[in-house]
Amino acid sequence: MAEDRDYTVLIFVEAETPQLAREAAVGELMAKTVADRLSLRGFSLSYVEPVRANSDEGREVAHNMWIDYLQQNVQDLMVLCKTLVPHLDSEEPPIEILDDWGFRSACLRLGTIESWPIRIYAQGLGVNNSSILHDLLEDDSLWVVTAQIK
Repeated sequence: MAEDRDYTVLIFVEAETPQLAREAAVGELMAKTVADRLSLRGFSLSYVEPVRANSDEGREVAHNMWIDYLQQNVQDLMVLCKTLVPHLDSEEPPIEILDDWGFRSACLRLGTIESWPIRIYAQGLGVNNSSILHDLLEDDSLWVVTAQIK
């Protein structure tokens, strides 16, 4: 299950320098770890130096992370389709399908702005919309910090 392994996330933070960006990212991640008990079990910052969000490097790392997020969404949509398509003509899908944990997990992941499969955070919230990501990448005051989430 995805929650049992570490995964990489990006945190967009406002800061003057790369070091201050790392410190701001630690603050945001600590707040999520302490306040949102079920959201994060822990984290560690990458040794990769933060990059400006509106730089070529910032855009590239965000694009790659966005693709990973979208691939997980496609996998979840496939679970939903395989489960529901055989019952399209039914007035109501059988209750055992709706109670299936794989089906329910896929439904939850598609609508989340917390934890897995979110890979990009800004101001403590997960980014699950490409127009929001685009706005973040245009902001010259933001840095992109890479972290490992548990």
